[in-house]
Amino acid sequence: MNNTEAISKAISTSMITTGLLSPEQAGAFVRQVFDSTPLLSASRRVAMGARKMNIDKIGVGARLLRVKTEGSAAPLSTAVNTGQIVLDAVSLSLPWEITEDAIRYNIEGERFEETVIGLMTRQVGVDLNDLAWNGNATPPTATTLSSNVTVSGTSLPVVAASAYPTTGVLVIDNERILYTGRTGNSFTGLTRGYDGTTAASHSSGASVALVSDFLLSAFNGWLQQASTAHTVDGSNVGEGAMDKGQFKAMLSAMPVRYLATASAKGLRWIMHPRTAFAYLDSLTDRATSGGDYILMGADGKSPYGYPILEDPALPTGTVVFTDPRNLVLGMALDIRISRDASSKDVISRGVRY
Repeated sequence: MNNTEAISKAISTSMITTGLLSPEQAGAFVRQVFDSTPLLSASRRVAMGARKMNIDKIGVGARLLRVKTEGSAAPLSTAVNTGQIVLDAVSLSLPWEITEDAIRYNIEGERFEETVIGLMTRQVGVDLNDLAWNGNATPPTATTLSSNVTVSGTSLPVVAASAYPTTGVLVIDNERILYTGRTGNSFTGLTRGYDGTTAASHSSGASVALVSDFLLSAFNGWLQQASTAHTVDGSNVGEGAMDKGQFKAMLSAMPVRYLATASAKGLRWIMHPRTAFAYLDSLTDRATSGGDYILMGADGKSPYGYPILEDPALPTGTVVFTDPRNLVLGMALDIRISRDASSKDVISRGVRY
């Protein structure tokens, strides 16, 4: 029996009676969720026995060793820097429906419900991966267009964009616009007329607001929390192209104490696959055998000796340089998989009659 089969057995519908998973079932569910994406597999998972949990952290910071002169008082001792990371769980749900015909006539037979649960469990992992990166519990206040935008405009210049996430959905008048990048005070990578709306022209001064996401508003994700850390504006590096200059700038911004320890071996360049492709494409322009090797399929994915970890949940053009074990995601073991044939409210609203 392989790992997937073992997990499927652990959370099979025949073992689910009250809906609340046993500790063994909940543990199997958490493992399958975290195995759904390479990033979650590499990150630090925390099984929370309660809805709120503190994780201790410890460090010493700068150099502490001092010269000791014979006959004189010893240098002042230095305390260890301690602190805590607070994990505070929020309730999430993934509802789905199965028709009676699907149950009767599917090719999976009696295993159909278990197959669906397995698919939905993996989807929980994919969605959690997105939320972990892009969560934003405090959407920014509305801004305004700083100039006119045509119906085919490919960027949105606004008065202030720094408080906005690097990807999201905006609403201007009656049009929704998906954006996947932010450069200065302009939104880029636009999909006009998003979510069934119609693309239109907009005048300077029109209100621009971020559409609150039903999932991403659950809590602040890693990108929001890292926004006040050591950051580099790639648009100011060279010509803004995704080349070795970007990696050099990020290495220079990293405190040297994190590069000079054994744990530095765990550092990874985490980025969207298209960002990784843009970097590899820059290597093919080199008039050397190395450029030819990249064109012929050589890896080339370890800039300055640190491997690239691709994650499509990250916005294009964003790179996070860290050890994935520094990315902590907790999951409370109060997990329910419920089924009911009488009423949607029993499950979706958590009510009983």
